Amino acid sequence: MQEFNLQQFEFPKEHEALNVLLVELKALALKFKAVKDSGKEEMLAARASIEALKAENIGIFTKLGSALVQAVSDNSADAQTQFLHLLQTVAKTKPIMVKAQEDLLKLQETPVAVFKAAADDFNAALEKLVSTAEELQIPVPWQIRYCAERGDDGVVNFEGGRITDKDGKNIWEATCCILGHTIQDGAAGEGKIRYHCTEIPRIDICQEVYDILVSLKAAIQKNPSQEFQKMFVELHPHDGQFFSQEINIPVFLHLDVIEPPCLAERINLSFDKYQNRMCLGAPSTQVKDKENYFEYHGFCWKTFAQVGHDSRALGSFMLGAWRPKSFIGITGSNCVEFMVSDFACALSNNVSVGLHTTV
Repeated sequence: MQEFNLQQFEFPKEHEALNVLLVELKALALKFKAVKDSGKEEMLAARASIEALKAENIGIFTKLGSALVQAVSDNSADAQTQFLHLLQTVAKTKPIMVKAQEDLLKLQETPVAVFKAAADDFNAALEKLVSTAEELQIPVPWQIRYCAERGDDGVVNFEGGRITDKDGKNIWEATCCILGHTIQDGAAGEGKIRYHCTEIPRIDICQEVYDILVSLKAAIQKNPSQEFQKMFVELHPHDGQFFSQEINIPVFLHLDVIEPPCLAERINLSFDKYQNRMCLGAPSTQVKDKENYFEYHGFCWKTFAQVGHDSRALGSFMLGAWRPKSFIGITGSNCVEFMVSDFACALSNNVSVGLHTTV
C-alpha cells in the first residue's frame, strides 16, 4: 500500500488559497504530534515502575501466603506470627501501590487538556480546508481526513482518558482489592483471569492472590481457630460473597453481549460470557435433587454455563421435533425448568407460550 505523507502533499499551484490553508494544517499536524509524543518516555517509565512493583508485591504475597498455608495446615506454633506478618505486609505495601497508580493517573491526565486543544485546532483547520475545497469543487484526498481521525500510526490510543460512572469511578478499571494493583484498565489487561464479586461493585481479586486465599481458607477449615478466622476476615473482608472467574471487566462483557441484533445470539453470548456467574436459583427447600446445583445463601443455583448447556440441549431437541416458528406451550410453576424451556424456544427459533397454572 502506498504511503501518504501530509507534509509532502500540495494542491496544484493554481489553487493558492488551498495551499495557504494546507500550510497551516501541516503546522498544526506537527504541533499535534509533538503534544502526543511529549511526556511519553516519562509515562512509559512510570508504567514500567508500577509493573515491577506489582510483580514484587504479588511475589511477596505468594511467598508469605504459601508458607502460612503450610504452617496452618501443620498447626505450627508460629502460624499466628506468620499470619500477623502477612497482614502487616499487605497493610504496608497496598497504600504504596495505590499511591503509585494515582501518580500515574495524574501524569496521564495532565496533557489531556493540551492534547484536546491541539486536536480541536487541527480539526478546525481541516474543516476550513475541506469546506473551501468543496466551494472550489476541488477534491481533498481521503488520506488527509484519515490522518486526522486515526492518528499518524493508524491506531486509536486512549491515553489519559477515563470513562466514569456518576460517582466518578473508572468503569474501565478492575483493581485487586487485596493488594491494590490494577488488573485491567481499558483494553490493557483484557483477557487476564480475575475473580469478580457479583454482589458488590468494583470488587475484584487477581488470580495469584485468589489462589492463596482459597488454600488458606481450606487450611483454616481443616484446623479451626477463632483467631485465624478473625485474621482471615481482616485479610479478605469480602469472604463469603460470590466471586465469579472472569477475563474482562463487566462493561466490556456487557458490550459484547448487546452487540448482536438477534435475541438468540444475545442469549447464547450471555451463557458464554457470564458462564461462571449465578444465573437461575430456587430456595433450597424447594429443590429435591441438588446434585447439579450449588448452594449459596439458602438458595440452590445454576451458573450461566449450566443453564446454557440445558437450554441448548433442549433447543436441539426442539429443532428436530417442531418446525421453526412453532408456538410451544410451557406450563408449570415459577422454576428453573420453566426458564430453561423458554430459553430453548428462543434458541430454536420457536415462540414460547406460557400456560400459567393459576389462570
